[in-house]
Formats: sequence, C-alpha cells, structure tokens
Amino acid sequence: MSVGIYEGMHPQRLSEGRTDVRAEKVEIGGQKAEWFLWRDETGGRTNFSAEIFLVIKPGALPEVQFHVFIYASNREDLRSLQALLVKAHP
Repeated sequence: MSVGIYEGMHPQRLSEGRTDVRAEKVEIGGQKAEWFLWRDETGGRTNFSAEIFLVIKPGALPEVQFHVFIYASNREDLRSLQALLVKAHP
C-alpha cells in the first residue's frame, strides 16, 4: 500500500485517458469531491488505485489543490486508506 499527496496548482490526473475509471462522489470536510477508481493487471497481479482532488482554500486564487493518490494490492486496503483520509480531513 502507498499514499501520495501533491499540493499545488498543477496536479496531474493519473486516471486521465483511461477507459476503466469509475467515479464515486463523496463529501470531505464539507467539500464535494469525487474519488476516481481503477485497477491494473500487471505481471499476474492486480493493483487497485484511487485518486481525489481537494481545493485547499475554496474561493481563493490562485486555486491550490491537494491531489491524493492511493495504490493497494487489494480492494479492502484501498477502502481503508480512503476512509482514513476522510477521517483525517478537518
């Protein structure tokens, strides 16, 4: 399992261009957002991935975002990390 966090004005959407991405609407800290979820099959292994984009200070310019991306070897671990992020956000 791993979690990455980018903070800045130019996040790179890792799921962009993929056809197997599923979006899941959520609310974190009063902010509406979407988890983008997909999985990869590489070398006989399945890897589960998710990413979400959160505006750090809604309404402020320039718009700075957190881009959180998660990788896990099974769906349960991925869900646990997603839940941890939701709980950790103020």
